[in-house]
Amino acid sequence: MNVHDLINYLFENVSQRNFLDEAALRGFSLDILKKETQRLKEEHKYPENIGKGLSELAEKYNLPYMGRGSSRRVYALSTGKVLKISRSVMGIAQTEAEVAVWTNPSTREIAARVFDFDPDYMWSVMEIAKTFNNYDRTIENELKIPHAYGERFTIYDIVKELLSDRSDGKFAWDIEEKFLDLSRGQEIVLRKRLEQYLENPHPFVLKIIDLVRNNDMNIGDVISDHFGKTADGRIVMIDYGLSEDVAKLY
Repeated sequence: MNVHDLINYLFENVSQRNFLDEAALRGFSLDILKKETQRLKEEHKYPENIGKGLSELAEKYNLPYMGRGSSRRVYALSTGKVLKISRSVMGIAQTEAEVAVWTNPSTREIAARVFDFDPDYMWSVMEIAKTFNNYDRTIENELKIPHAYGERFTIYDIVKELLSDRSDGKFAWDIEEKFLDLSRGQEIVLRKRLEQYLENPHPFVLKIIDLVRNNDMNIGDVISDHFGKTADGRIVMIDYGLSEDVAKLY
């Protein structure tokens, strides 16, 4: 079961909720996590060793493993929270970037909640959001991004266009090539729909634009897999730690 399937299962299966809340957290607490983090910091110099020790702690308490990115491991704490463990300097930088977004009042509403975090960013406790992971239920459909004739534009496409200098009236090549296989009539219709959307995008898209512009965020994080919907119905980013500094350094 991949990370997206597991997240969705947590939302949809009551018995799995009970399993996580009552069995998987046997004896585990944030106090234990914080004490073990401090011990590991005193014993080890390198983040890789501290992160490895924290992963071993999560496995000791049978926290369900949800997957890993380039520099962090993720474990389920409950049906509503996950533990992200930094496994390298890059992971620390990503966690720090996420905390910065969440603690900024102007951007926190579009980001998955950060409930707690290590002051040195070795870990964070974040909100679980149900991912958009099939053809009909996508972040693009949720944001009413236009599609037709078998061609679809992604949230990345839209944000990239809105951030670009469109004074020449042309789209980026990765969008232009989507028109190549369409008839002239279909191309005209789809171009018009896209132009109208760019003139009046979904409010959430505008918030993403503000997030990228005002928080030194790399647009590489604005991909479909990095969005989800929370239990209370909010659309949020669930992975937003790729700042320009992180991208350049790592």
